Amino acid sequence: AEAEAAARVASGRGLPTASADLRLFDAPDGSEPRVTLYRDGSSWCPYCQKVWMQLEEKRIPYRVERINMRCYGSKPAWFERETGGLLPVVRLDGRLLTDSVSIMLALEAAFDGEAESLLPPEGTRNDYVRELMGLESAFAGAWLGWLRAPPGGGGGVVVSDRDADAMAATGGAGGAGAGGGPTANGWHVAPS
Repeated sequence: AEAEAAARVASGRGLPTASADLRLFDAPDGSEPRVTLYRDGSSWCPYCQKVWMQLEEKRIPYRVERINMRCYGSKPAWFERETGGLLPVVRLDGRLLTDSVSIMLALEAAFDGEAESLLPPEGTRNDYVRELMGLESAFAGAWLGWLRAPPGGGGGVVVSDRDADAMAATGGAGGAGAGGGPTANGWHVAPS
């Protein structure tokens, strides 16, 4: 059973897994996907994960290329030169795209009509949607900064009053802000 599952993954079929190099979904065998996702090899980068989840949810065929995060080693010179070295990156119809939100919007546009949109009917013209996307980026960036801090040197995740209030308004956090931590000088600090 394990060998059969591994063979299905290798052929671009089967259940989603971080070890897959190819996902074809319903595309014919041997077809070449329009998308290549360059993501971290450890599968824990939150920016890579959200693009990966979008590809899976929309069932967009894609290839995967794994690139080291800086904390795991150097990246290929071409990748640094052409993309700035940040992850994720998507090659869509030969064009390199960077920044997870920009990638996700480009995928929505490129596959419009082929897969159901993950955006509300009015898309990103909705102020609330844009605000949520900005909050997600702010919180993910703060979390990643805390995660990469040296042991004992990170302290906590710092979030502004404005972002904490906006998150509370969405139902995502209590009035005390992220993690319910104390506030000082307009910033919320979640305990580490």
